[in-house]
Amino acid sequence: MQDVKNFLKNELKTHFSPEEISSLTRLILEKEFSIPLADILTCKFNHLSDAAVKKLSEIIDKLKNAEPIQYILGETDFFGLPFYLDSSVLIPRPETEELVQWVITSTNNASAKILDIGTGSGCIAVTLAKKLPHAEVHAWDISPDALEVARKNAERNGVHLFFLEKDILQESVSD
Repeated sequence: MQDVKNFLKNELKTHFSPEEISSLTRLILEKEFSIPLADILTCKFNHLSDAAVKKLSEIIDKLKNAEPIQYILGETDFFGLPFYLDSSVLIPRPETEELVQWVITSTNNASAKILDIGTGSGCIAVTLAKKLPHAEVHAWDISPDALEVARKNAERNGVHLFFLEKDILQESVSD
């Protein structure tokens, strides 16, 4: 359905580069409207319903107001895993994936103890627990909202973490 792609392109061209528009189009159609990537690439999908068109317009308005696509869609991928997101946590950065890869590669002891301070979405802790299943992974954050997001992500990805609401600047780590 070239119409949807052209609509997005025309609506977003003053705010994003052509490459960004292509990426946003794929993310929106795939994640929000569950259109398979193959159908997006070959334009083999039906017209959107009126409700979907309304939702698409809302997404476009949010993008034009500089809201990140990850917050709009409520999710992102990190290290090949799906993560729920909301504005109570930061969006995971690609550089953080490099850090996680380094930890996985450098961990000689599969039963290591790992502490993620300021866990936010839990992307680091969840991914390490998933990739190092015998490790004991702790996820701390000062924010109860962030810990709730991290808990959802641990459940979504089928891992067990030890969560703690803690302000390490006010309390010692050994408490």
